[in-house]
Parts: sequence; structure tokens; C-alpha cells
Amino acid sequence: MSQDYHWFLAPHDDGANNIVVRYLNDCGEGGDENKIIGLQDSEGESHDVWQVPHRVITMIRNSGHLPRFTVLNRRGNHGQVRVWQFEKKTAPGAVNRGLVRA
Repeated sequence: MSQDYHWFLAPHDDGANNIVVRYLNDCGEGGDENKIIGLQDSEGESHDVWQVPHRVITMIRNSGHLPRFTVLNRRGNHGQVRVWQFEKKTAPGAVNRGLVRA
């Protein structure tokens, strides 16, 4: 799926911005050419974002820093930009024990 999509991170603060820069540099994708000012999502909201490879989203999610960002994606070069919502992980068997609705 990540091959067909463009991924973007909108940092919520300067510290989060530095995290993105560090990860992009670690991946060899650093540089201001990845910065987009005023990217508009499907709701008309404007975001200052970094365009990143999907692996950067995965690394930031695994590091626990994801709450410091808004994640957006766009299918292809001209698709609609959407805020991406990650699914909450459910403990195995939670549905069967009545803890979560199926």
C-alpha cells in the first residue's frame, strides 16, 4: 500500500520537527525539499508538513513519538490529502471476552 501513497508528517512542536529531520537524515532523505508549507487536507485545513517515506512513519510510530504528529497521506500525485488515523490495537481475545464490540 505504501508504494501508491505519499506520506506526510505535520509536527506539533519544534521538538517533533527535529525528530523528523533526524529520521530523514538517517534515511538519507534529508533536506528542505521535503518540507511543504500549507498542504491542504480534504477538510480544507492547512498543514505545514514533511513529505516522508512510509518507513519514517513506521519508525516514529515504533519510537512512541507518534502523538506529537498529525499523519497525512495522498494516493498518487493528485489524490485528496487525508488525515490518517491508526487503528487502536486490541488485545488478543478481547472481543471474545466482551471487552470490545465486534
